Amino acid sequence: MTAIKNQIQMFFLLALIIFLIIFAPQAATGAKNGLLLWFNNVLPVLFPFSFLLQIIMSADTLAGISRHAGFPTRRLLHLSPFCSFCILAGFLCGFPMGAVTASQALKNKQITRDEAQILSAVCNHASPMFLTGYILHQVLSDPPFQHCLILIFYISPFLWLWIRCCMLHHFHRLSPLAESNLLSVSHSTIPFRKILLNSSELMLRIGVCMMFFAIFQELIHILPFISHSAAAVLALLLEITSGTSALSTLPWPEEIKTSLIMGGTAFGGLCIAFQTYPLLHAKKLSFIQYMADKSAVGIITAALVCLLYQII
Repeated sequence: MTAIKNQIQMFFLLALIIFLIIFAPQAATGAKNGLLLWFNNVLPVLFPFSFLLQIIMSADTLAGISRHAGFPTRRLLHLSPFCSFCILAGFLCGFPMGAVTASQALKNKQITRDEAQILSAVCNHASPMFLTGYILHQVLSDPPFQHCLILIFYISPFLWLWIRCCMLHHFHRLSPLAESNLLSVSHSTIPFRKILLNSSELMLRIGVCMMFFAIFQELIHILPFISHSAAAVLALLLEITSGTSALSTLPWPEEIKTSLIMGGTAFGGLCIAFQTYPLLHAKKLSFIQYMADKSAVGIITAALVCLLYQII
């Protein structure tokens, strides 16, 4: 089985190299667009958050934050108190900081493995700055009832989190850690140099993923058997920043475009998934379950936005 897997990977890599050689100009254009997008939009926003979050995660200040913000997760969802910090960090900082925080919390024994599996997907969500500044303002050109769209976008992951928690409680798999146990976890101070290297490595990994997926998006548009509409939808599934922009130009009804764009943004795209994969693999968390959870959040978001247009 391993030999077959290695052969498939080798065949895919060789096919990709040949494809890049044949379409070298388009590949170079895609790589340039992806790196510029990373350098101008992602690096200035995510690097400070990543650096500060790792400092907080390595210090005892996290216990105080979780003690005050953990009431909803303990009482409503029956999760460990430290899950509240993962939710706050993921929703405020955006992709892929939710998965980074959940992975680090599992390493520090502050949350359980089942909680880390759920939170790595649910908390891996777009930040309010990306949603309001880019998706709603630039892509959708300030659509009506923006506040309802924002509410739906952040209610959907909580709705799926509640469903997943109910399912796990039903099968008696979810056993949250007590606050007294969490407070007894010892924290060793991480050297400044290691925090800086970890943050830099994360940013570099994000940049490489964005570059390759920008190349894939560029190649999709030159394939003769893919229509313009299909190419826009595929671009959204690959990478949401340029994919949402491509989808917004289609001559489709506004409610369909808005539903797909909001749902695709909640899903995150395969680019975000591949940025998250090393974090999941290192902690032996299921990537298939992650994709299922992200797909569910995206479908719920798109369905609620579509329902909103039908009601209003």
